[in-house]
Amino acid sequence: HVHVTAFTADFARLKNTSPFYVGIKALEILKGMLSRGFTTVRDAGGADWGLAKHISENPTSGPRLLFCGHALSQTGGHGDMRGPGENSLHQCFCCAGLGHICDGLPEVLRASREEIRRGATHIKIMASGGVSSPTDRITSTQFSEEEIKAIVNEANAANIPVMAHAYTARAINRAIKCGVKSIEHGNLLNTESVDLLIKYDAYLVPTLIIYKALIEQGVEAGLTQDLVNKTYEVLDAGIDALELAYKNKVQIVYGTDLLGIMHPHQLEEFTLRSKVIPSLQLIQQATINAAKLFNMEKEIGQVNEGFFADLIVLNKNPVDNINALTDPKKYLRNKANIFSAGTKNHHINPKAVEIMMDDGIDISSQTSNNVLEYSNTSNAIYETLGKFNVGTLKELTGNDVYKPSEMLIKLAKNGERLGEAPKKEDRKQKLDFEMSSVANNF
Repeated sequence: HVHVTAFTADFARLKNTSPFYVGIKALEILKGMLSRGFTTVRDAGGADWGLAKHISENPTSGPRLLFCGHALSQTGGHGDMRGPGENSLHQCFCCAGLGHICDGLPEVLRASREEIRRGATHIKIMASGGVSSPTDRITSTQFSEEEIKAIVNEANAANIPVMAHAYTARAINRAIKCGVKSIEHGNLLNTESVDLLIKYDAYLVPTLIIYKALIEQGVEAGLTQDLVNKTYEVLDAGIDALELAYKNKVQIVYGTDLLGIMHPHQLEEFTLRSKVIPSLQLIQQATINAAKLFNMEKEIGQVNEGFFADLIVLNKNPVDNINALTDPKKYLRNKANIFSAGTKNHHINPKAVEIMMDDGIDISSQTSNNVLEYSNTSNAIYETLGKFNVGTLKELTGNDVYKPSEMLIKLAKNGERLGEAPKKEDRKQKLDFEMSSVANNF
């Protein structure tokens, strides 16, 4: 549960922002998510097919993106960002913003079909009040049961799930009975809610970190103090709801719901949940459980033959300590991070290219322009550096960015770290073209 277009927590501002600007900011947010180790994310309102298409064409620019377009909301619901003094309504499916307002069966049917036509991988509805909406109450239910069932029927016809924003047990229970597949937040659920989640094979997606972040940074992120104060109505109940659901074997999925400057807190959800969830089960909530909810259980969520190779490499076992997932700079290993430690711009300069080509290393086979750039040719960097037995990035780039004390990697079978670089005249005697050595060191 993410909001990749939410560069601000002020959804009224977001709606009135150029979609071009929002798209650029969204790519920055997506890049941050990928750097934290997320390989697939499900947007809960705002992202559309354009962002998803860009990611599919440029996999290193962000995690795989599942999207719903706009979240569907009734007038005065959690997706209606008008203040009480605003009477006009201007909206379209192509504009930026969280929600699309629709009332009555004809409008909800059309809105559902429009998002499905535009490629939505799921439909999002606002089934209760929320924190960031200015005129509703958290305790309210939203949409009639007939409207919810109509939306669910359209989603079922398209073989996609419906996710429902819902806080109170009353809103949660009616949404589950109407056929929604996942309850987002769910802080105020009760034992009946738990029973219904199990009975209807539905999922709970808590988002504990957003409440902590809102209290700490909500005003700075763009919300008024009055809206931030609504957070206290659901704050303390969140961890209790999670514990109740876990003890009763409800299917639980990872979510964060962060907005604006709060996005960097994305991994802290692991820490908050770890108070009541063991590490292994917590990892499953972010992998195999999520894959099932997304109807992608045969494609992602586990390391298995025929699945996408969405892998992260850690230098510590998160099953032993979940903190291995919460500090990527310390524990997450990836090509970009390894390479960026040595340069300011993630490039090897032309001199380095010339040296490598002189040594018989085919740069053109790895790139389209003979320039090694991690953003789109990380394999080229990896494999090219892998062909050097020993050397520093200082030697390759001709600058002092790579400090002598931050030693180079010997990409040989023994994986030793050396203290000194070879002299320039000895470089050709220090080459090793055994590519198998790469796998032994990363």
